[in-house]
Amino acid sequence: MKKKLVVLSVDSLFDEDMEFLKTLPNFKKILDQGCYAEGGMRSVYPSFTYPAHASIITGTWPEFHGIYHNEKLDVGNPSPDWYWYHKDLKVDTILDVAHRQGLTTACVGWPCMGADPNVDWLVAEIWPENDKVDPRPILKTGCSENMFEAGGVMERHWHKLRKTTQPFMDQMMVGASCAVISRIYCLFIWLIWIIPDMPMGFMGRL
Repeated sequence: MKKKLVVLSVDSLFDEDMEFLKTLPNFKKILDQGCYAEGGMRSVYPSFTYPAHASIITGTWPEFHGIYHNEKLDVGNPSPDWYWYHKDLKVDTILDVAHRQGLTTACVGWPCMGADPNVDWLVAEIWPENDKVDPRPILKTGCSENMFEAGGVMERHWHKLRKTTQPFMDQMMVGASCAVISRIYCLFIWLIWIIPDMPMGFMGRL
């Protein structure tokens, strides 16, 4: 069986948290069976979520990939758009390269990856301006069409996305990750992870 590459990013996780994570059964399983950088990592500047994740997935600094902030500059707009879409990146991602090599790829909730045509199974991170609006129509603009096939991944997990707030978003993302992991070679997942040590069913599918 071919080995699978899974890259998991947990928002706002610090190196100082690692010893505590080793005491949690699900995180301990990931740490024991996977790999991680010890001693901390040097972030990009500015150290916002979207520039950092764009650098992780492209291997370049913000001056090259073009993502300098979470939000786009829109003077006077109190709720500007974020850099949700792959088209905003100025360089290739590792998933673009994997696709050209004929590998099956997936991306669940990774910043800046919406509507990437080179990702086979894609759930984007996009949300409406307020949580009173049904988040599904705008989220669908960044996801791959196969995620919405009858009886498919999103049909089984849509009900978890009652709101775009946590823990609902993470519950949907984890469900989608579990559903696609058996079909792919390379999976990038980004989670807010408000619930400590959320059960990670995809670990049993590796």
